[in-house]
Amino acid sequence: MHCNGRHRSEPARIFQEDEALINKKLPKEVLIRVFSFLDIVSLCRCAQVCKYWNILALDGSNWKRIDLFSFQVDVQGCVVENISRRSGGFLKALSLHGCQWVTDPALRIFAEQCNNIEDLNLQGCRRITDLTCESLSQHCPNLYTLDLRSTNVGDRSLKYLSDGCHNLHRINISWCGDITENGVEALARGCPKLSHFIAKGCDQINDAAVVQLARHCPGLEVVSLERCDSITDQSVTAIAENCPLLHYICLSNCPALRDVSLLRLAAHCPRLVTVEVAGCANFTDHGFQALARNCHYLEKMDLEDCVAISDSTLAALAQNCPRLETLTLSHCELITDEGIRMLGTGPCSTEHLAVLELDNCPLITDQSLEHLQACHNLQRIRPLRLPAHHSQRHQTAAESPAQHQRARVLCTADAATVAGRLSPALLSVLHHLMKLVLSPAYQLLLPGPLEAVLRAAGLRVTFGADRHGRFLRVTRRQRRRRAAVADHFHAYYVWLCKVGGRPGLNQYLILPISYQVTYGHRARQACAVCLVPPG
Repeated sequence: MHCNGRHRSEPARIFQEDEALINKKLPKEVLIRVFSFLDIVSLCRCAQVCKYWNILALDGSNWKRIDLFSFQVDVQGCVVENISRRSGGFLKALSLHGCQWVTDPALRIFAEQCNNIEDLNLQGCRRITDLTCESLSQHCPNLYTLDLRSTNVGDRSLKYLSDGCHNLHRINISWCGDITENGVEALARGCPKLSHFIAKGCDQINDAAVVQLARHCPGLEVVSLERCDSITDQSVTAIAENCPLLHYICLSNCPALRDVSLLRLAAHCPRLVTVEVAGCANFTDHGFQALARNCHYLEKMDLEDCVAISDSTLAALAQNCPRLETLTLSHCELITDEGIRMLGTGPCSTEHLAVLELDNCPLITDQSLEHLQACHNLQRIRPLRLPAHHSQRHQTAAESPAQHQRARVLCTADAATVAGRLSPALLSVLHHLMKLVLSPAYQLLLPGPLEAVLRAAGLRVTFGADRHGRFLRVTRRQRRRRAAVADHFHAYYVWLCKVGGRPGLNQYLILPISYQVTYGHRARQACAVCLVPPG
C-alpha cells in the first residue's frame, strides 16, 4: 500500500517540480509577456494554476483589449466593475456589444478606473442612458472610437461628449432614434477631429445637422446616412464641398436625393472608394456617369433599386473605374446583356471584378455569362436571372467551358424563373462552379426525388443557410421535417457542391412547383423545384 501511494503521488510531485522550475527560470516579465498573447478564457484558466500565475495572469497589462461579446448573456454590472478595477489605466479597448444587463452605475466606475480607454463598444446596451456619456466625458479624454448603436442615448449624450472628448475620431449612433440636429451640431462643434460618422436609421437627423457636421469636421472620411429620410441634396452638397478626404459614403434609402448629389460628389471627392446608394430611385445615368469620370478609385458600388439607370452607367464604370471589385445591380431593370458586355470588356474585369449581383434584372439572359469570360477574378455572381424564353439561346458558350472556371458561385434568383431546359451556356458554367445556389423568393424545399436525382448526377447536397448565405446547423429532425425549417430561416437555400462531373444533368427540366405548407396552425405558400425528364 505504501508503495502504491508513493507511485500515486509521483506525478503530482513531478508536476510541482516542473511548475517551480518554470517559475524560477522564467522572469516575471517574460511570463507576463507570454500571457499577453492569450485570450480571456485562456488567461482565466492560467489564473487557476497557482497563486503566482493568478497574480501574473490578472495583471492589468494583460487586459489591454477585452471583448465580452461571447459572454454577453452573463455579463452583469459587477463584471464590468471588477474588470475596471483590475485593468485600470492599462485598458485601451473594451467591447460590451450585446451586454444588455450593463447599466450606468457600472460604466461610471469603468470611466473612473479606466481613464485611458480609447475604443469603447456599447452596441445594444439598452439599459444605458445619457449618464454614461456624461461619465465618459468627465474621465476619458483619450476616447477615440465610440459605438452607441441601438442604445437609448439622445442629444444630451452628444453634448456631453463634445464637452470632454475632444479627441473623438469615430462615432456610431445608428438606430438611436432620439438624436436630432441639436445633438449632431453640438458634437460637430466639440469634436472637430471626427473622421467616421455613422448614423443609420436616425430619422430625426436633417439637412441642418449634416451641414453643421460637414462645416466643423472637414476631415470626415467615412459617412453613413442610410435611412435618414429627411436629408436632401443640400446635405450631400455640404459633405462634398467641405470634406475632400471622403472615401466612403452610404446614402442608401434616402428617397429625396437626386443627381445633384452625385454631381457634387464627383466634383469634390475624387478619392471615393465606396459608394452605397441602394434604393435611391431618383439617381440616373447622368449622375453616375459624372461620378465614374471623376472618381477613378471606386472599388465598391451598391446600386440596388436604382431603377432609372441603364447600360450607359455600366459603360462609364467600365471605361473609367479600373479598380472596381464589387458591383450590385439588383432590381436595375433597364440593364441588359449589352451593359454586361461592356462591363466584361472594361479594364476592371480582367483583374479586379470579384462580385457581381444581378438578381431581378429581367433583361439579362444567359448570354451575359459569355460576356464575363474575361473576368478572371470573378468569385461570385449573385443571383443571375435566367428566364425560360432565353434558355435555348447562345449555344456558343459550351464551346469554351474553361472560360468560367474562375467563377465560384452562381445563384438563381427565383425557382420560377429557371423553368425550362438547362442551356449549354449554363451547363458550361455549372461544370466549373464550386456551388450552385437555388434561392426562390421565399424559401426552397428540396423534395426527396430531386435529392436522389442530384446525388445520382454526382452532386453532394448540403442544407442550411440563412438569407445572407451563412451556413446554419440543421439537425436530423429538421431534415425530416423540412417544412418546419422554413419557420426558422427567412430563406432556405440549397447548396449543390461540386464533387465531380455531372453526367446526364442536361437530360432534365427544372420545373417550379407551388403548394401550401401547413406548420402548426399556420399555412404558407411554399415553392419547390423538381428535375423531371423532358417530354
